[in-house]
Amino acid sequence: RAVRFGRGSGPAIAAERIGSVLHIAIPLGWVSSVHAELRALTTSSTLEFDIRDLGSRNGTYIERQAVSGAARLRQGEIFEVGRAFFTVRT
Repeated sequence: RAVRFGRGSGPAIAAERIGSVLHIAIPLGWVSSVHAELRALTTSSTLEFDIRDLGSRNGTYIERQAVSGAARLRQGEIFEVGRAFFTVRT
């Protein structure tokens, strides 16, 4: 139900599941060690997502708009974690 983004030291993006959280390690200097968290929310009929900046230095953005606290992320929107770009599709 949750994905955490942070800086990694390897040569490529890496993923590791710890309990119910998937940790994504991004090897870019613009990514903070603990940068952002994406959560899946089940509503009455759809799957929705919230993204939260976790106090990163370079910010978290949805479609170039800074995320302050938590923000709703719609499918297909591009979000940025320290100059790494992602989108959510189901």
